[in-house]
Parts: sequence; structure tokens; C-alpha cells
Amino acid sequence: MPAQVRLVVASPLDACASLTNPRAQLSGAVVLVAAAGPCALWRKARAVQAAGGAAVIFVNTPSAKNGGGAGSGGGGAQGAHRSRTEGSVGGCGLFHTGAAALPG
Repeated sequence: MPAQVRLVVASPLDACASLTNPRAQLSGAVVLVAAAGPCALWRKARAVQAAGGAAVIFVNTPSAKNGGGAGSGGGGAQGAHRSRTEGSVGGCGLFHTGAAALPG
């Protein structure tokens, strides 16, 4: 039987604050988080980990690509990022809570 993974959207979506999703919903789940926002990606990953998530996938959201994402401010570096990803999914990053146990 193929493995099944629960996918949960972070609340708040930018995960720059403690997640408000029920812990039972996040426990062991892969959590989708907006890459845009006023905080660093490692802080977002820590918020997911603290809330019980097993992994995080950072995604470019439509509002981020249009300059309307939380903390985007519109132009500047965000504008340059927007032009590179317009019309595509863009990149995604992964974080797994068991990463420290991987040989390396």
C-alpha cells in the first residue's frame, strides 16, 4: 500500500507567528507555508516544528507573486523575485524534523 501523507495549510499562512492550527491537525503532517513574509524561512520551519508538523514545504503564493503577500512591500527585491517566478510554481524548500538523524 502506498504511503499517505497529510498536507495541511499553515495558519497563519506565512508562519511568522505561532501556528493556530489545532495540534492534532499538524501532528506528523507536511505543512504548506508561504515563502513570502516578514520573517526568515528558518523561523517559519521552527514554527511548524514547534506546532508538531513533520515537514514543511515553502510555496510561492499568488498574493506574493503579485506583491501583495504579508510583508512584501510591493517592489524592490520582492519585485525582482516576482518577475522570475511569474507564470510558474517557482521553487520550494523542504524541512524534515528527522533531518538531524540522517547520515551526512
